[in-house]
Amino acid sequence: MTSQFLKSKKAKSNLSIAALASVLFIIGINFQNCSSVSSSDYGDSSSRGTGGLDDVPIVTPGDGTGGGSGGGTTPPVTGGSSEPGSVTATFSAGDAYTGQTLVSSASFLDTMLTSFNYRSYSNAKAVAVSENGLGYASLSDSGNAGEAERMALESCNLLANLPCALIISGNSFVINSADISQNLEYALADLNGRRFNRNEIPMTTNSVRNSTLVSNYINAEVEKAMAVSITGGVYVTYTYSYQLSRAEVERMSVQQCELQAALMPCILYAVNDNVVFDPDDWVKRTKLVFNNNNVMALPPPASRDGALSAIRSLLDDTSSNERYSIYITANGYGFFGQGSSQSAANDMASNNCNSGNHGSRCIKYADSEGMKFDSNRTRAKADYAPLFCKTPRYSCNDHISLGCSAGTFWVQDTRTLAAEVANCQ
Repeated sequence: MTSQFLKSKKAKSNLSIAALASVLFIIGINFQNCSSVSSSDYGDSSSRGTGGLDDVPIVTPGDGTGGGSGGGTTPPVTGGSSEPGSVTATFSAGDAYTGQTLVSSASFLDTMLTSFNYRSYSNAKAVAVSENGLGYASLSDSGNAGEAERMALESCNLLANLPCALIISGNSFVINSADISQNLEYALADLNGRRFNRNEIPMTTNSVRNSTLVSNYINAEVEKAMAVSITGGVYVTYTYSYQLSRAEVERMSVQQCELQAALMPCILYAVNDNVVFDPDDWVKRTKLVFNNNNVMALPPPASRDGALSAIRSLLDDTSSNERYSIYITANGYGFFGQGSSQSAANDMASNNCNSGNHGSRCIKYADSEGMKFDSNRTRAKADYAPLFCKTPRYSCNDHISLGCSAGTFWVQDTRTLAAEVANCQ
């Protein structure tokens, strides 16, 4: 494919870039100059993701960037609420889960059960909890109860960095509430350094493990990386047209995961043919940067480093009396609009992004007035706002940097990395 950037006005008016026809996942990191009839394409990064809650909307999306809108408003997000140290509900094995409060009405686990519509979900599902009351509710796209139970335990352990116990399968309790402390036995295996095995990918379904996405990752003989989300998503990045560095594929896979996942941050799982997943050494800090005030300081999230050169060329071709707008997608595409007014430039970039064949939602990134990228642009905050500030993160500063007001949050103990409650001011 043509990789030289088309810079002149004449070239952009008269030339177009031929599409790749024989590359796995023909997903480009593109910036299209929407002021003309042609586009400028400079990559074919295979940046894709699927699986779990990241792939299927479980609740009706809010008015934010979910569903490809790239704009709108997001429900207000308040600070975290105090979380009791353990499950407070009383139940016996065989009792029905009827939606009763398990920890507290404001806890991460109870909010998750409500946000994910757990009770009404018709396929396999399960709930696991750690000793401090932090837990996870899994939803599987199959009827395999064992799969849902495995996923709940894996995600619970990764979130809390503490052993977890299964308490609900389907809509029935599987142990007595008094016996939870005797059943806190499950912990993820440390797979760091092992050869990649699709059947060991944690927190996701067997259908995702056996998907074409994973097969193509295995078969790609280039620099590549895979990230996973707590909510079951698997995201891979590689390219056949450009030589990406290891640092690029690592960053890109995690960032596209965090743009699309129902919960963030995400964790790097594999690089090339080796697993780098170490649940005991995961620092819960996002790879997305929301305090960047210079469009040329960093490449847009999920895009390769070379995106900056393309943006610079497009800005060079924007005259002093023109305004510009940049929209990106969660899987690495970019669209650049120019116009005599800011609204015209915005409309052009937005319309071309939303009509593009990229299979992802569009996100307002920047325009002539400044950077527009903030945590509201992530799916986690746009579609699952009640959970956003309750999700465990590394520190108080990490919560506050994501737009959460002062409150009580789950953070990591700096010595053990286990989740604990902190009052963040």
